[in-house]
Amino acid sequence: MVSIMDLSGSVLKHIRISNAQINVLPACLNLVCTRVVGDCIWVLDPATEDCAPLPSWQYDCVVETYAFGQVASTGQYKGLRIIHLGLNFIDPSKHLCEVITLDESNHRTWRRKQCSPVIVHPEKLFRRGGFMKNVVFNGIVFMMILAVLEPAGVVPFNLETEEWMSTIPGPELLRSLVGVELEHPYVAVVELNCNLSLANLNSCLVTVHNFRGISIDLWFLMDCNRGLWVKNYSISVQLQHDDLYLNEAYPLLVLDDGRIVLYIPEMGC
Repeated sequence: MVSIMDLSGSVLKHIRISNAQINVLPACLNLVCTRVVGDCIWVLDPATEDCAPLPSWQYDCVVETYAFGQVASTGQYKGLRIIHLGLNFIDPSKHLCEVITLDESNHRTWRRKQCSPVIVHPEKLFRRGGFMKNVVFNGIVFMMILAVLEPAGVVPFNLETEEWMSTIPGPELLRSLVGVELEHPYVAVVELNCNLSLANLNSCLVTVHNFRGISIDLWFLMDCNRGLWVKNYSISVQLQHDDLYLNEAYPLLVLDDGRIVLYIPEMGC
């Protein structure tokens, strides 16, 4: 069951979907893309309530990451997926990139494209630190890089040209949170990066830092060429889940009065 709500929280309609467990891919579009646990992705039209699956994969692999967006110049919808072959996840040669175009024809097929120059962070359901690792706006897919030595950066993919763009370094100031001394909250960069995610707030790329259910810091990208990020917001929260990695909240949008709407998975809201 998918519920369509307005910003006040009122449910406008319910749409029945046969699959019991789904995850909605983040995007602000007229179509909604849902990923079904253990299955392919489905495209849902909230206006007509039509729901159709996209073609599944044809070989033995693990689909690590999906994204769904719209070409800025034409409004055409496209999907992007990163596929991992074999058991060696850190081997770039085992990663494939595929794109699909959604049109009126019934001949939707995934097309092979050059893979990312870096390994993107996987976004498997229920994997620790694997949620909201990509975001799409203005015709660009922004995917978080799987980094172990520095705060996670971003690699963009242009949906119109279907090409990867130059990587963007992550917020360098976050490195100060990593160290072996007691005053540092993280002992390794990979632990920090598990708590980072991406958001689109007012058409600005944002790195979101969830800190142990206590606060959420929002780092806005000010200069992509220099990799300059500025912390514009620090939001106090009180999330009390026993598992620290489930004490997470994700910003969805900024309202006209400046308030920020947050999604808290453990609360279902």
